[in-house]
Amino acid sequence: MKLGNVSRRKVVKGGLLGTFGVVGAASLAGCGETKTVEKIVEVPVEKIVEVEKIVEVEKQLGVNAARTDAIVVEKVKKVEVAASQLNRQTVELWSGFDPKTHGKVGGVYGSIIDIFNAGNPSHEVKHVIQPWGQINPKLLTSVAAGNPPDAVRNWYHALGGHAEAGATTAIDKWVKRDAKTWKPEDFLAGPVAQTIFQGKRHAVPLSGIVALLYTNLDLAKEMGVTVPANFKTLAEAEAVGAKLYKKSGSKIKTLGFSPSMFSAPTTWAAVWGGEDVYDGKGKFNASTDDMKTLMNWHKGYADTHKGSELVAWKSTYGTGGFGRFTSDGPLYTNLVGMAGLSSWWFSDIDKQAPKQNKQWQAIPTSGSKKYRTSDLNTNVYIIPNGAKNAEGGWAWSSFLTSPKQMERKTVADSVPAIRKSLDTPFYHKASPYNGVALTDIFPNTWKLPPFGSYGVFRKALGTAQDQIYLGEKTVDAALADITKATQSDIDAKAK
Repeated sequence: MKLGNVSRRKVVKGGLLGTFGVVGAASLAGCGETKTVEKIVEVPVEKIVEVEKIVEVEKQLGVNAARTDAIVVEKVKKVEVAASQLNRQTVELWSGFDPKTHGKVGGVYGSIIDIFNAGNPSHEVKHVIQPWGQINPKLLTSVAAGNPPDAVRNWYHALGGHAEAGATTAIDKWVKRDAKTWKPEDFLAGPVAQTIFQGKRHAVPLSGIVALLYTNLDLAKEMGVTVPANFKTLAEAEAVGAKLYKKSGSKIKTLGFSPSMFSAPTTWAAVWGGEDVYDGKGKFNASTDDMKTLMNWHKGYADTHKGSELVAWKSTYGTGGFGRFTSDGPLYTNLVGMAGLSSWWFSDIDKQAPKQNKQWQAIPTSGSKKYRTSDLNTNVYIIPNGAKNAEGGWAWSSFLTSPKQMERKTVADSVPAIRKSLDTPFYHKASPYNGVALTDIFPNTWKLPPFGSYGVFRKALGTAQDQIYLGEKTVDAALADITKATQSDIDAKAK
């Protein structure tokens, strides 16, 4: 078939080459070299127009290639296309991946959209950038108004609420129809479980946010503390973390390890076996034996290091997400010896403190029979209820979560992939932190099902944790408060 004066094959191939010219010139050019790549853009024009522009690529990762620097001259060729190709249905996509603020991740995301648009004969993605903090309320408002987008980048922690409100579309019919090509059996069980609401899939899983145990080897060396290559138990790691504290009297100067810092409270709930707080049928109970053990563990840190001093350290260094985007953040300036960190923290450490020597692994076993390596917040794509082009929403979501595109996206943003087939030497080399998460963490993350009151539970757990450190509540009273707040919210939404 001809599209204007260029074959379909050439248009698609050209679109891909142009994309890699921007995203991963390392795959096309050697270190320090200048290469020219051709990008063919389909637009209705009277004649072919060629434009050259310089695209600087900084240490990007090409497909199956090593990291390198390169300068690429991208030749953009606009070609005439058939009228039928111009009548593709628009897929309105919402995400917060603004290339102006998201650096490499934003560039890769935009380029995957280019690949989709170059190769899909029926649908064309229109990316509408929404601030991350506004996506959830805007989604609910748009569904209520009858004008939702066709696909929305979202999270497990909000999915239950959206599904309960009737704002999502079950995707089971598409999963069944396209099973041979999309291969749902290739997905890990934990992330899949977090897309199922009341027995039906309500989202397409892309990647998952999990925690890894971080140890600052430079600080350990400075303090003469020996760090084993791999901690076998949480108690073993805690013993090392305790030696990494620096204090002036009771005042904490350098933080060794405290579970009240950096990690979400749900991380340690998972590690201590708190998965069964919710039965999936409307009953919630935080006062389980495992949750009592968890809270008493926190109380032990408050007693040992003085809870008010831990809270004071957090008040001093916790602003701005613990200084995540500033070079003087505590993780970058040897003020933290050990912590449970989400995988994306490691790319920030590499950027802000590139010479720091560090160690990372799955959080080792707590000894609980229900121990999980981490909690899990799966990044998902929702097809909103009432979407005008739901088929296009699925086309985009299933394309992005195909193995090759999932690999590109997750290598770029240091949030681990969730397909079994991506557990390869290449993936581990391209993204070491994600590789550890994929191999050592995901097989045993918790599988707490989506429910509309998950946000209330998470907030109440954080409040209870703070009350324990400040001595404001007993363990039993704190857990009773979590149960009351969460169950009340579940009951109210059921009416």
